[in-house]
Amino acid sequence: MRKLVILLVFVFSSTLLFAQVSNANKNKAKQLTKQAIECINNSQTQKAVNLLKEAQKLDDISILYPYEIAVAYYEAERYDDAIIVLDSLIKHPQCDDQVYQLLGNSLDYIGNKEKANLIYNLGLKKFPHSGRLYMELGAIEAQNENFDESMIYWAEGTQMAPNFAPLHYRIADQYFIQERPILSLISMEVFLNLSNNQSHFADGSAYIFDIIEDCICKLDSCDYPFDFKLSNRNKTYLNFEYEYAELIEIIANDMGIKKSLNLAQIVKLRKEFIKAWYAKGNQEKYPNPIFTYQKELLDNGIFDVYSYWIFSEGAPEETGKWMSAHQEDLKKFIQFQQSNRFKFKDK
Repeated sequence: MRKLVILLVFVFSSTLLFAQVSNANKNKAKQLTKQAIECINNSQTQKAVNLLKEAQKLDDISILYPYEIAVAYYEAERYDDAIIVLDSLIKHPQCDDQVYQLLGNSLDYIGNKEKANLIYNLGLKKFPHSGRLYMELGAIEAQNENFDESMIYWAEGTQMAPNFAPLHYRIADQYFIQERPILSLISMEVFLNLSNNQSHFADGSAYIFDIIEDCICKLDSCDYPFDFKLSNRNKTYLNFEYEYAELIEIIANDMGIKKSLNLAQIVKLRKEFIKAWYAKGNQEKYPNPIFTYQKELLDNGIFDVYSYWIFSEGAPEETGKWMSAHQEDLKKFIQFQQSNRFKFKDK
């Protein structure tokens, strides 16, 4: 009996020691990976690969380290090397949609679009709610100038993965190309609410400011071949677009907006629009999640600060002055967003 007890204690101690060593290895591997990612960001990709291979020796179970090796190869434009690594990860138990995305992208970069398309579709069968794979499938169609097909993929993607922000950016950009400014603005505002990428937020914020300013004022220097009057009769617009445009025009005329438009006027215009939209019963007629959210912000007294935030990069100086004078409103908005940020229900 004593021998059995000693043996059991030994086995338990050995197992515990192994677990401690294993955890130590994992922590060391993570530290090496953090260093490797910094190297990738600084274009030191071979150094990154070496660090990641050391990390993989310490933890040969996790998919993280070989995947990051593939990322390093991808960033170094060593697509063939990335493909070899990623192809080996397809059957890995921890494989996710990002493996399929990066593999497809690598194949696309070496000119094998057909196989890239196949990989995206295989990934989508395995991960049917992958917004990134819908995005890539649409991007391939857009590269081939099949814009209707690309929009179908992106629209389907927003149904399956509605909170995947880049899909809404792609849709907004495509609506812009199609000369449909209203739908472009709405899609970009959705993107701005969902995105956590600061540089993309800056681009999108300036984008919607420029569109709404030029399309309402129809400045002589306007870069866009359209306005909110939807005057291009060669286009087929939705009834929603016509009613939106008509209401915006009425409010803009009532405000006396002619040749210029500052951020304060945009904020007032949007506030009066959402009030009138609901008063006319249009939200029941054309349910729109972003308008629902705007009404909630209006009811909570934070619509103005939200609007200054969403358009901030289009008029940074004006935004800065307003925010400095409305610190309490800003605090209230930040507190509200912590538990009420715009988001679609997950599928």
